[in-house]
This record gives sequence, structure tokens and C-alpha cells, in this order.
Amino acid sequence: EVTIPAGVPGTFTAQNLAGMTSLKKITFADSETPFKMSVLAFVQNLGEGVKSPIEEIYFGRNLDEGSGSNMPFRGIKTLKKVTFGGHFTTVDAEMFMGCTGLTEVVYASGVNVASLGAGAFASCSSLASLQIPAVITAIPERLCSGDAALTSITMGDAVTSIGATAFYKTGLKNLSIPASVQTIYSNAFQGSALVGEIALPAALTSVGSQAFADTKITGVNIPAGVTAIGAAAFAPITTLATIKVDEANTAFKVVNGALVTADGTRLLVTGHQGTVGTDAFATVTNIDNYGMAYAPCAVAEFPMLEKIGDYGFSNSAIKNFTLKSNVTVGSNIFKKSALEAIVFEDGRNEIPQGICGGCEKLNSVTLPTTATNIMKDAFADCPALKNMEIPANVNYMEPGSVPATIESLRVLNGNTPALAANVFKAEQSNVVCKVATKAVAKYKAANQWQYLNIQADPTIQTGGASLGCPTGLYFATTDGKLMYKDENGQIVDTKFATGAHAFTLQSYKNRIYVAVAGEQFTYQNPNLPLGDGELFYVNNTNGIFYRVTVLNNVGYKPSEDPFSMYIDKATNNIYIADRNVGVHKLNADTTGLYGPQPFLFDNAWLPYYNDLLSWGAITGGFCRDSKGIYWRTTKFNGLGLTRFRDADIYPDGGAGKKQPFNVLFKDVIIKTSYLDEENGYYYMFVQKAAGAKPGVYRIALSKLQNADGSDVEGNADLTIADCQLIDDSPVFMDGAEDSGEICNIAQINGDGTNIYWSYIAAPSDDKAIKGSVALDANNPLHKSGIKTIKSADAQPVVTFAVEGVEAYGVCGATYVAPQVVLPEAITLDKEEVTLNNGGETVQLTATVTPDEADNTNVVWTSSNEEIATVDANGLVTTLKQASWNEETPCTVTITASCEAKPELKATCVVKILNPTAEVKPESITLNYEEYTMPGGVNELQLVATVLPQETTNPAVNWTSNNVEIATVDANGLVTILPATTKAATDRVVTITATCVRNAQASASCVITIPAEVTGVADIYGTKTISSVKYYNVAGMESATPFNGVNIVVTNYSDGSQSASKLVK
Repeated sequence: EVTIPAGVPGTFTAQNLAGMTSLKKITFADSETPFKMSVLAFVQNLGEGVKSPIEEIYFGRNLDEGSGSNMPFRGIKTLKKVTFGGHFTTVDAEMFMGCTGLTEVVYASGVNVASLGAGAFASCSSLASLQIPAVITAIPERLCSGDAALTSITMGDAVTSIGATAFYKTGLKNLSIPASVQTIYSNAFQGSALVGEIALPAALTSVGSQAFADTKITGVNIPAGVTAIGAAAFAPITTLATIKVDEANTAFKVVNGALVTADGTRLLVTGHQGTVGTDAFATVTNIDNYGMAYAPCAVAEFPMLEKIGDYGFSNSAIKNFTLKSNVTVGSNIFKKSALEAIVFEDGRNEIPQGICGGCEKLNSVTLPTTATNIMKDAFADCPALKNMEIPANVNYMEPGSVPATIESLRVLNGNTPALAANVFKAEQSNVVCKVATKAVAKYKAANQWQYLNIQADPTIQTGGASLGCPTGLYFATTDGKLMYKDENGQIVDTKFATGAHAFTLQSYKNRIYVAVAGEQFTYQNPNLPLGDGELFYVNNTNGIFYRVTVLNNVGYKPSEDPFSMYIDKATNNIYIADRNVGVHKLNADTTGLYGPQPFLFDNAWLPYYNDLLSWGAITGGFCRDSKGIYWRTTKFNGLGLTRFRDADIYPDGGAGKKQPFNVLFKDVIIKTSYLDEENGYYYMFVQKAAGAKPGVYRIALSKLQNADGSDVEGNADLTIADCQLIDDSPVFMDGAEDSGEICNIAQINGDGTNIYWSYIAAPSDDKAIKGSVALDANNPLHKSGIKTIKSADAQPVVTFAVEGVEAYGVCGATYVAPQVVLPEAITLDKEEVTLNNGGETVQLTATVTPDEADNTNVVWTSSNEEIATVDANGLVTTLKQASWNEETPCTVTITASCEAKPELKATCVVKILNPTAEVKPESITLNYEEYTMPGGVNELQLVATVLPQETTNPAVNWTSNNVEIATVDANGLVTILPATTKAATDRVVTITATCVRNAQASASCVITIPAEVTGVADIYGTKTISSVKYYNVAGMESATPFNGVNIVVTNYSDGSQSASKLVK
């Protein structure tokens, strides 16, 4: 046991209590003087846990907040009891976070605690009850987040707000919310054990998103004063049966079981019992996340719909849905619903992630012709979906794009769509995949497609446009659009949505890579699945821009949202810097990654400052130069620019090891930067620097490094004042300025000739970054747009590349036509074949080299088609010919030539030893030469007899001399068509059968269709028919006759009708 007496004002610095393996209790005696403690008071190194078995701590005084002293007790798993004495008033943020053994929190000598910090008791998994001091007015965020054993919480009547995730995933089953509470923030009770009906207090005005999500409540009563409810505040909740809204509430109402806004445009959630009427949806434009989840309705129509949030119809009873192209959708819309059929209207490009995943009854999917990419799990776990057609514009597919149980595919793209890993597997050889005949070879050789049973479908026309984004200056606007200025100076909207805060763009391989930080780019609880950032590249096919996932962090840790990236074209690597954890290194062609990935390095363990703590965000400045040196700018502990090589990255932290290079521009917040090696400059957007205004600066590389990359002597003493100011226009401050988490200027980029950056002007001086020059309405540079300078100019002049736009990421792109790889040779698997008899077949296989040839299509020809034919796949069929001399073997040469290079050929000689003479047809007769159709009958079967009987090919062709009266199919079935007008005379048509092998042998049947005789004046005889409808005995309607009895309703242009009976 250790007691710190009241009169001791000292400090516990590093290792003061380390190694005390028997220490069980610490007492900080009552005192008004705060006591200081170092973060390392109990440990030798940052990475180790507290080894002392401390079970109890008495706090009679506060700890010095300025020393980071809230951290020493974090994660002490043996700690069981905490007592707060008379002079203790402040529980710091995360003070006891992770103390999994803590069971008691005691207030001695009355309750004097007046302040609770965020996450103070988070992840204390043994804590069963907690009393909130009566003076506390705001329950802080994350206070008891993750306390699974917490079943009792006592709050005083002074509480007006409950913070975000305050009781996330706690064991609370019953809850009495104080009458004084006005605001419940997002995720406050998400995942807790709450049951039964929740009565919200009358003072409540606002409920945050997912505040009660994933609980077990059965009903909710919304008071009159509530004016704001966040998305999924009461969803998903599988047990939610009823929703009630006070009649005096003017913001919300319940219509047929659905909670909607008073104007009926936003649908928030539905009760899961009873029925939901469709009249509730007539005015709905937006469905919230989980809005229709678990809804009991099988049919739902939304004529005004514009947006569906994540999981909008998940687990619902919906059976059929047509998704219009103008409707913006989230992910997993119909997941695990009763959906049986879905139609995507043309105009939609991306088939969203998980949209129909787990729909076990889904058996019909109609994709739009405009579809370009099918995202992860779109149709995963849909066992009833056996057949799918993949449109010609689809160029990228992720796992679950088709069910693992799919039986057949029809793929219309003449080029093989790119596949992320595990779309298809080797054991799927039973899956029939039909493609254009000329594309068979490509698919059989393509990654993963080769696992399928590739078959030619001659009805599929060869398609597939070349891929690549056009030349231009690309930029991501603040409202989430990707645009570019083309070679003619025109601004083009790609119609592609980048998502919120696309801070970085890079051009590579005719693609535009995009790093999106997500809606929330400032600090969020790293322990919650709040990530919504992603990295992808944009490609173009047939004028349609679409994305290919590289790394998707949606639903994972927000600290790992991609903020910036750098592409090393020399090594084909992409470096992804997230919000504040570290940097990933991937092959630039990587696709389809989701969630956490290994780090090249973790920011917390880079030893560049000889400082034990050096965490911090990559603020947009990260690259690797041609010498293999990384350049990195950070914020938080260790501001400035650091440089290092791969060998300087220590997986074990290596605190205190020698810095490889000097730290440059210490204590400067460099928001983003760009290394221009070609012209010898380093560009920076400086947000904060002593003695310097915020702005865009550059410095010659010769002042920073020698030719070999080593430090120039004295470079550590350089300040921003030593740099060249390029532009000091006042920048709009959006975000958290003190931490450096702002979103403009987001990126500086260049192409060797020009430097570009996107600039958002401050609307007023008080909205600009601190220290900026005054806003000047007459200064043309104080306006938003894409700014530019000439890279090589010693005194560059700032102009606008694009005026009047507000944007984040920017990059130039030059389309480079892909190099065409031509075939070099073609071979056949057989050079000579001998067959015994005419009529036999043989399969030839052609191989075109090299494998990477862009066009490996083969054209097949026969030297004598009277002897043998060859189809588009190399199948040779020998024929029986009357002109053959049966005593002389016949030969024919089959030639395979390269479509892309016809002069490349290979041949096979086919010899037939015993050809059999063909017996040609001599005559043909029909079962009827003339026939009059009886009333009410509209079909006649004609039968052709070909002589002599030993004819080797008795096939015939059928024709009609008037297809407006009657048609005939390949089997001789004649169908009489309805007359377009009532006629007083008979109709006559002639059907002819002609022998395929002897055009002179033919026979005909003349069919008469008598005019209708009614016995009375035919009042319809001269009328014009507008339409004809057929109805069967079940009352079903069709434009063509049903088999059996039909009632025929004829509609005339004057609005009149007639009815008759028809038997088919």
C-alpha cells in the first residue's frame, strides 16, 4: 500500500511505481492541491501494461489535468474499487477506461464530483451500477460505453443531455430518463439490453441517430416537444411493435404504422406488427436507414421516392420492387427480405453493396443496360437465383456479385470484366457462362472466369469498349461530384458521385484514384464502427464513369478512413494514409479490400522525435521520392515534416533511436504538401506557423537535402519565413482548427509543368483560418476555384485553371491509348485428320500466342464447303455429297486465321476414306393442298412428306406469302392472325414448303379464312381496330391468344368494342 500525504505536492514521473509487484492500494490523501502523474508512472515502456496488482485507489484530491495524468489508471485490470474523497471534483476523460475488474465507485464524505470526462468508465466490463452526481447536467459521451455488466444507472434531475454512446452496449434493461433531459445524442443506448416500452421525457426535443438501435424495446412514445430525430434512432429493433406520437407534436406523425415527418416526405421507421398501409408512402421522398426494415408489408409503392438509406427494406416482407434510376441508395437495402423479384431501371450504373444479400426467395433480377459495376455481396446468399444476365457495360465485379449457387450466366461484355478476389472459385466448373462467340478464348484464359464452363452464344454481339478516363484536369467538388476541364476548356460533369470529402485525387493508368474521408473527418470514437471513408479508382466505359473499390472502410474504425494517398508509379505501389493511425502500402492494381489492412507503419511508433509519444494524423502530406525517401507531415505531438526510409521503420517502436533525418519546420501545421522533384521544389499549405501567415509556400529542395537525399547542414533551423510565399488568400475554415483537422486546402498537385490546388474562399474574415490576411472583395484571387502556377517559374503568377468552383482533391490526367498487343503465331492441335465416313465430325482447337494478345479471336474457313463445313468454334462437319467418287478418298483443308492479323494462319487437312453419296430430295407433298379455316379456329398443322424415303437430308423451309394474314413456324404450324379491320370478303394466304437440298422441290397449301357472317348488319365492318385483347377462363389478359378458350375483345378507334369467342 502507498499513501501520498496531503502535504506532498510532488509528481509521479516515469517509472516511480514501476516494478511494485505487490502494490494493491494507493491513497491520495485529501488535499486541495492537485497531484501530478506521468503517463508512465506504472510502466517502463509505453507498450507494456501495469504489472502492479492494484485493487483499490482512494482519491482525496484532483490530478493535474495538464499532465496527461488521466491516463496512468487506464487499463489496470486488477482495479476493483475507486473512492472519491472530499476534495476530488473532476473525473478526467478515459480515467478508468478498460479497468475490467472495477466493480465499485464510491463517493466518500458526500458527493463533490462536479465533472465527468468522456469515456471515464468505458469498457469497465465488471461495473454493475453507477451513480451520477446530482450536479451533473450533461452525461458525457462514451461514459460507460461497453460496460456489459452495468444494469443500474442513477441520474439526477439536473441532467439535460445524454452524450453519444454514453451507455453503448451496456446491460441496462430498464431505464428511467430524468424529466429534465432535452437531448439524447447518437448511439446513446445502442446495443444495450433495454426492453419493454420507452417513455421519453416531456422536455425532450432531440433524439440522435441510432440512439436506441439494436435494443429489445417493444414500443416508443414520442412526446410533443420532439422536433429532431436522427436516422435509425429507433432501428434496427427486431422487437419494435408500436410507435406512438403525442397528438400535439407538429414535427412527426404515425400513419398506418409508419413514423413519418409531418409533411410526409421522410419515413423514419415502421412498427413491426400488424399491417402497413401503402397510402403512408404517397408523399415519401426519403426512407431512413432501416426505415422499412422488418416492415410487414409485401407491397410498397413510393411514387415520389428519391433516397433509400442503408438497410432500408432489410428483413421486410416486400416481394417485388422496381428501383428507379433517380433514387439514391445506400448499402444492404433489401438484405434478408422476402424479395422475389427486382428490376433496376436503365440509368443506374452501380449495383450497390449487399443490395439483395441473403434474399433466399429472390429468383429474378433484371439489371440495367447502363450497369458498370456490381459491388460486394449484391446477390450473395440468394439460393433461388439460378440464372443472371450481366450487361455489356459491366466492367467490375466483387465477391457476391452473383450467388455462389448460380447455375448459368449470360455475360454480354466482349471484354472480361475485372474481378476482385473470390468472385468465382475453382469448384464452379458446373456453372455455364455464355459469352459472345469471339470472346470465348478471352474468358477461358481470364482470371477466375476460367473456372466456369465458358460457352459460345451466337446471339450475343461482341462488345466491350476500351477503358480509360479522358484527358483533363479533374477535381472533386465539395458537394460530392467528380468533374474535369477537358482539352477544349469545357467543364464536364462526369455524373459520378465521389462521396463526402474526397480530399485526394491521383491519375494513374488512365484511372482517377480517389481518397474519400467520409462525412465526419474530425475525431470520432475509434471503438465504434463509424468509418465511412474509402479509396477507389474511377474508370470510364462508353462515356459512363464508374468506380472500382481499392479499400473500403465503411462500417469499420473511423480512425482508419483514407484521407490521402500517394502512387509510386515506378514501383506500382499506392500508399494510403488514414486519419491518424498509419500508412498502408498496396499494389496499385489491388481491388476489393474491405476493413482493416496491415500497416506499412503505425504513426504511434515512429521514433522521429526521441519522444515516447509521437502519434498524429497524416494531414495530406505523404509521398516517396525517387531515392526511396518518405516525406511525411503530421499534427499533434511532433508537428512539421519528417523524412525516413524503409529501413527506419521499426515494428517494435524503437523509442529513442536515432532519427534518420532532421525534423523540418518544427511546430508548423502543414496541412498538405507536394514534392515536385522535376522542378526542384517542395510545396506546402501552411495552416499555422509562428511569424508567418497561412498560405501556400514552396522551398527549393536544394535548401533541404543534398543530391543523395541527406540533410543539408542547418536545414533543421529553417522556418516558413525562409520559404517563398505563393498565395496567402484567406482560406475558409471548415473543421476543427485547433487540432489541424480542416478540409481546405485539401491537396496540392502537379504534372511537371503546372502546380494546382483547390481553394475555397472565406466568406468573411471571421470564417477564415486564424492569422489570415483580410478578405479583399476586389482581389481576384480571393475567390474560390482551382488555382495554378507554372512549376518552373522563379516568380510564379497565380491564376485560375477553373474559376468559381469549390473543391477538394485535384489532379491532371492525360489519356494514354493502351498499347495493342498483336498475335505473333497461331497453331492447331491437329495438322491432319483421317475419318472413315462422311457425316462424321472432328473438333479442332486453335492456340494464339502470345497469351497477352489483345485479340485472340480466330476465323475458321473450309476450302470446300460441299465436302466439310467448320463453325466459329472449330467444329468440322463432313457432308455426304452425290458428286463424290466413292472409290477415291476426299480431302478438304480447314484454315484458322487470326482476326487481328489475318496473315497468321494454320491449317488442317481432313481426309474422308469412305464417303457415302448423298441422296437428294426429288419431290414434296403436304397433308393439305387447300384448306378453309372453320370459325373460331386460328391454327393449322401442315405436314411435309419428302421423297424418296432414303433422302439423306429431308429438311424443308416454310414460308407465308402474307405474314399479315398468317405466319408459319419451322415445324409447319400455321397461325392465323386477327384482321385489322372487319372485311366483307374472305382472306386468302399461301403457305409453301421447299426442300433445303433441292430448291426445285416444293409444295403449297392455299388457306381461306371466311369473312364473318352474323346474320345481321355488321356495324363494325368499316371501323378501324385500335387493339385486340385476349382473356382466358381465369380472367387473365394477354395481347396474344391463350391455349384453349379465349374471349376476344376488340377495341375500335371510335371508342366502341366487340367481343367474340376463339378456341386455340
